[in-house]
Amino acid sequence: TADTCQETPFARCFAVEDVLPFQLKRLRHYLRERGIGQVTIKKRGSALEPEQLRRQLRLQGEGECILFLTFVRGETAVIVGHEIT
Repeated sequence: TADTCQETPFARCFAVEDVLPFQLKRLRHYLRERGIGQVTIKKRGSALEPEQLRRQLRLQGEGECILFLTFVRGETAVIVGHEIT
């Protein structure tokens, strides 16, 4: 992690908007409240399947974001962000 984006062909930069404990209903509400209708789901060590989660979220809206499914302090968490181009 860093405060600024360093351009390199070996990595991409993402801005973190929020970190949430994984709870399907809470995540669905969070995304709907912000008008997020399209997500890219990336997982790091999580047993959750991206396509199954996408269906369960039942998204509506025009906004986009990236969801990282991972562990924070031993608990499943979702990092919400977007790519910096």
